[in-house]
Amino acid sequence: MNLSQGDKQTAEQVANRVSLDIVSASNVAELNRAINKASQDIGYLSDAEKTAIQSNLPELLSQVDAKNEKFDSNVKGRKLINSAQDVSNLDWLAGKIADQLPPNVDMEYRQLRTIKRGRRVNAKSM
Repeated sequence: MNLSQGDKQTAEQVANRVSLDIVSASNVAELNRAINKASQDIGYLSDAEKTAIQSNLPELLSQVDAKNEKFDSNVKGRKLINSAQDVSNLDWLAGKIADQLPPNVDMEYRQLRTIKRGRRVNAKSM
């Protein structure tokens, strides 16, 4: 997937805002709210922006871990990862599906399509 400069800038801005929310959380409840809001915000991003923000996740998760140590809590940053990985790039998905198909499926489909076309042509000429 090609990332534009705009995608990268948007992802960086979202990551900075999420980072600020995490760092400024003063208790476990605020940290949970920050994670939930960040997960929701990341969900609104385009596939390219989600891909771009993935490079910021290690830093964000480190900040969550630091807050967990400070608050002696166990808030999971996994929601951030799940939101960023929810990329529905149709070209990528089609490629993944095609990789799982046996190699002769395309050939069988073309043969079946040719046979069906031949039947239609023969039926029209009668």
